[in-house]
Amino acid sequence: MRASLSLLRSLSFSLHHHRLPCSLPTLNPHRFSSVPLASSYSSSAASHRNFVEHSASDDSSSEVEEWDNWYGALWFDLGLAGSEMIRHMGAPSLKVKELEELPGEWRRSKLTWLCKELPALACVQSRFLNIFRILNPTRKWLRQEDATYVVVHFIQIGEYVAAYMFYKWMRGRDRYPFDFALATELAESLGKEGMFQHCRQIFNEINNKGHVPSESTFHILIDAYLSVPDKRLLDKACDIYNGMIHPGGYQPHLNVHNSLFRALISKPGGSSKHYLKQAELIFHNLVTSGLEIQKDIYVDLIWLHSYQGTVDKERIASLRGEMRQVGIEEGKEVFLSNLRACSKEGDVEEIERICL
Repeated sequence: MRASLSLLRSLSFSLHHHRLPCSLPTLNPHRFSSVPLASSYSSSAASHRNFVEHSASDDSSSEVEEWDNWYGALWFDLGLAGSEMIRHMGAPSLKVKELEELPGEWRRSKLTWLCKELPALACVQSRFLNIFRILNPTRKWLRQEDATYVVVHFIQIGEYVAAYMFYKWMRGRDRYPFDFALATELAESLGKEGMFQHCRQIFNEINNKGHVPSESTFHILIDAYLSVPDKRLLDKACDIYNGMIHPGGYQPHLNVHNSLFRALISKPGGSSKHYLKQAELIFHNLVTSGLEIQKDIYVDLIWLHSYQGTVDKERIASLRGEMRQVGIEEGKEVFLSNLRACSKEGDVEEIERICL
């Protein structure tokens, strides 16, 4: 009895125990091949890095508001039937002409000049002002297919800052209509490079134009948010994940579920315990989708429950039962989580029974 009380005290005062490394697969969205374009110049690594760092420090409260407005509007318009229908929409196909296919030798030479000058200007201060000074006179001759060529060309050669800036200038002009396929290509390219702030801006624009972003765009944006260890970005990743399923109507890949779950569990200190509801939602989605549930998911979900202020011992027992049904051995971590849960309830008899 004395040994059991000593164990009870040690578990009661423990805030966090050592976590074993997870073996869940990380998110690696399929990178779609792009349209081959004319060759150009190498990208500026310093400019790209600074642009990403600036993105991480930007206040993004407006993007959350835009997402919330779209989320509610889409669900109101579509309902359950509409949500099921949009799940089958495929990624838009982007058609881009080669430089030599564009009409007019004079126009082609101007486009070649733009593709040389803009990346250099994107690396300096007041870059938007400098780029706009060059681009504003082009409104008289630059057509939609020309502008599309420039954006995709910059993506191809890795000049993502220039591609984003040119696109923002382009979208500020009424003569260039919104192109879902082009927006998708740019958003996904920015997301793959970790430029989540600007990926999210175009993601929101797609929503505001009445389109549901492609499944791959959701995946890439979630991955971009999870690539940075920041609680605010983790919360945004959860919002995008939830919206992808409902009302978006998509079924995330297994690695998306696992990557987000792993990010929730890996929060430092005891902050992970605040994500129990989200973790249970991911578990529910895995079950309803018929996807494989790995041992780490069971173990970590039980661990989360054991750290709650009010422990749901029935839920823990249910999860342990499911583990036994599928032939998964509980192991040391489940043993410790069960002891912790019993200690919070002051169940000394159960602690003694477990230890014996």
